[in-house]
Amino acid sequence: MISAIIIISILFVFVYGIFILFETSDDKINSHIELLRKQKAQCAKDDTKVEKIKKPNPEPVYQFQTHRMRYLLYNPRWDLEYLAPLYKDVVLEYLWINEPFHSKFYEMLMILDQNEFMIIDSNSKIITMSVRDANNQAHISKSYQVFATKDIVETTIRESMRNIMKFQKRDAQNILLAICIMALEQSVHYASKEVAENIIKELLKDYAYNNTIEFLINLIKKKEEELLFIEYAFKEAFETARTCPYNDSETSKPLRLPKELPIKYLQEI
Repeated sequence: MISAIIIISILFVFVYGIFILFETSDDKINSHIELLRKQKAQCAKDDTKVEKIKKPNPEPVYQFQTHRMRYLLYNPRWDLEYLAPLYKDVVLEYLWINEPFHSKFYEMLMILDQNEFMIIDSNSKIITMSVRDANNQAHISKSYQVFATKDIVETTIRESMRNIMKFQKRDAQNILLAICIMALEQSVHYASKEVAENIIKELLKDYAYNNTIEFLINLIKKKEEELLFIEYAFKEAFETARTCPYNDSETSKPLRLPKELPIKYLQEI
């Protein structure tokens, strides 16, 4: 009887021990799982901090509405028929709206655009003819090929701009005006060469940098190395421009010289 009780007691202790062992193991497992959960939560929190450090808030972008800026400009659509694109590509492209250059350049463009200045083709054969007018009076006329001065000016400027822009702004602008003057010097308005000379004097007399332009023209004619590109540009212009026939007996159209420049008005660029 006693031995049976001892055996039962031993079995009870053994079973209880196993129960305690499994209970303890479950608690350890649960504790371990809870620890892993906490560690995972902490890692996620740390990752969030790192992410915040790596990806800071972007700096605000401010819109200055620069496209809405307005400038006092001439309107070439009203005043220029042929040379309006040149005004846009020079004055608007580089914002060369400083005075006195802006107004003087526009005045030159108007004179070139609105008058039929021409440069005689040096390779053209001159044909001399005797013609009679309505009163049966004999007159000698000459026919030859000519270039439109406005075409020569436009091509020369476009061919030169890349090199012109290497100079300081004021010098670059004076070089541009010198090109216009040099083209006018070679031009005739029908049979009168004096007209072009008078126009040049009138154009330069009130210009603040007229002496500089005359100096630049002399340097170009003397083939100054730094300005040789202008001679090449003129050569390119004469080689590519079209010529047209002209007879000096044709009725001369009156010169159109602006008495005053148009009013500038605010325009968006």
